[in-house]
Amino acid sequence: MEKVEEAGYIDGYRALLNRKKLGIQISSFTLITMGNHEEESTLPFEEFAKETEWIVMCHCISGGADYMVHLVAKDMDEFFERISSLRRIKGVSGLQSNISVKEIKSGTQMPLS
Repeated sequence: MEKVEEAGYIDGYRALLNRKKLGIQISSFTLITMGNHEEESTLPFEEFAKETEWIVMCHCISGGADYMVHLVAKDMDEFFERISSLRRIKGVSGLQSNISVKEIKSGTQMPLS
């Protein structure tokens, strides 16, 4: 394991927290569309995503949307507040939320072959 760490294959170690024990009931994969792709539009959103703990993952994607975020909330009221705060970010022109109803697989593993 030490050789793998020294070679730079391991970025870090993480604890996987139990969302139910934390009271987190809502898990949403939300697609974000930007009005334009200039840095003055995308930078505020990207900074918000990096600084916001309830956004647990954010990717710039190809296709019909510009970003996909995985966000969590304790209940629908909190979810609505969080979606509303995303809508208020300068440059965001639209979003589509997809709430997870059943988690099939989750993890941080990577294929080694």
